[in-house]
Amino acid sequence: GKTAAVEDFDAPTETMSSITPLLYQSGYITIKGYDSELGLYTLDIPNKEVRVGLMRSLLPYYVSTPTEKTNTMVAYLSRDIRNDDMDSALRRLQTFLSTIPYCDNT
Repeated sequence: GKTAAVEDFDAPTETMSSITPLLYQSGYITIKGYDSELGLYTLDIPNKEVRVGLMRSLLPYYVSTPTEKTNTMVAYLSRDIRNDDMDSALRRLQTFLSTIPYCDNT
């Protein structure tokens, strides 16, 4: 559900300030719609297989916890959401996000 302007895709790799073009070119995100009035694309993850691949392949490199622990947390988070237990899901997500190092330059 992220939006992006056409200019976001028109940057040389060495001067890219956003990962969006790289994720689009590699197939991790796809264009789901276009608002011609605003000139904005609606982006999303194309399917479940790509979503799982993204969570299991890329996301673990952005968190400081081991991959096995991350995969388990994602499974529990998914179960909490399916069971409509949003309090547990939000607590679990907050714990997970706290493992991501803060960078002042991103």
